[in-house]
Amino acid sequence: LAAIAADGPSQRLFYSDMQASQIGVLDLQDTTSKPTIVVEAEHSVEGMAFDYTSEDLYWTSFANSSISRVHIGKETSFPASPSRLVRLARTDKPRGIALDICAMRIYWTNWGHEPSIQRAYFSGRGLETLIKGKDVSTPNALSLDPANGFLYWADSRLDKIERADLDGRHRVVISNQPKH
Repeated sequence: LAAIAADGPSQRLFYSDMQASQIGVLDLQDTTSKPTIVVEAEHSVEGMAFDYTSEDLYWTSFANSSISRVHIGKETSFPASPSRLVRLARTDKPRGIALDICAMRIYWTNWGHEPSIQRAYFSGRGLETLIKGKDVSTPNALSLDPANGFLYWADSRLDKIERADLDGRHRVVISNQPKH
């Protein structure tokens, strides 16, 4: 298991099973029920985020360098067919993911040839690279604070947590931990 995303209103937890190459869902109200397979043949799902307003699940795929989405409404039959929203270069390796539901944007980290933090609209259009360069190495975790206009990320190789405006400007190091 590599990634999880919660649907609080419906009491569901989505997860990626890397060995089985699938995405499943657990009913948190009935812990005795078996998981349901939501998407099959989805390799290396490293990050997930759920939009409870539209009941859409988004994820990054390290193996096929893409950002995908599937609708998870009550009428959806499973396994469902996902939409590939963003197809990146083969050398790109998307990992962490976060959603700005009000602005309808997807943000993700990229471990690729040129490590970066990127974003696009929910449609997959408007791809932008916000953060890149020599002082980004392995951006891993990602979190948004849309109310205050901030993007936070952790770089696992550089052992630091940074913040920037949602457009990538005004970077600030929040924590710079010494190497272990």
